[in-house]
Amino acid sequence: MAADRAGLPFPLIGKLLVGYGARGVRRLNHVLELDAYLHEFADQGDLLVEAFIEGGAELSVDCFAVDGKANLLLISRLHQVPGLQQQFSNLLVEFPYAVPSSAQLELQRIAQSMVEAFGISNGPFFFQAKLQGDALNVIEMGARIAGGRKFSVVKATTGFDPLEAQLDVLEGSKLPPNRISWWILDDRDAICTGRHHIHRERSDIGIPVRLLRGKRCTRWL
Repeated sequence: MAADRAGLPFPLIGKLLVGYGARGVRRLNHVLELDAYLHEFADQGDLLVEAFIEGGAELSVDCFAVDGKANLLLISRLHQVPGLQQQFSNLLVEFPYAVPSSAQLELQRIAQSMVEAFGISNGPFFFQAKLQGDALNVIEMGARIAGGRKFSVVKATTGFDPLEAQLDVLEGSKLPPNRISWWILDDRDAICTGRHHIHRERSDIGIPVRLLRGKRCTRWL
């Protein structure tokens, strides 16, 4: 078994199939770390191992489907804790995050393909991807509202409340098209500039959330 694993394209990413946030997510640089990871989480059953994508911007894309059509709500960029390579904790989340128009179109295409592949007629979903130049590589997707207080970030930024909309869907209400607010940016947008705080609240894990004047940004301090 060790010999078989030695042929894998390290580094890899190990993930638990059941969990939340970045719990159990590790960068595995060589076969010994992979063996240690498998041993540490042996009681978790099957584990997921993915290819590691070096560099680029890690994006989180919030979406909502209406009548089988994917709508992009918010594009955010996730920043990791500097120097913490073995685990993946977000230090800073920039939103909205400007991407080139070609990347916007590709994100829309990816979102629509997810709606069709998973049969999401009406409801929220999100996905994460790495943007490297003009290339996009999808990391994962979830057919749900993104975790934590992300729903409130989407509402504060776009005016569209994905939680309320999801409740409407569950109650059998049909969402009119004008309920969806698009937040598509262009290359000229600056992100999270300015020092004057116009709002502060605390997230569900007790970390300050700041919205900066001019551009909105969650900063996890």
